[in-house]
Amino acid sequence: MLSSVSIPGMIVLIIFLVLVIGLIRRILRR
Repeated sequence: MLSSVSIPGMIVLIIFLVLVIGLIRRILRR
């Protein structure tokens, strides 16, 4: 398996999820 690609991929996914959650919270709070 490509273990060298899974680590950076997980970091990118975590950052993306954090940004999406932040936007959702801003929209819900207004």
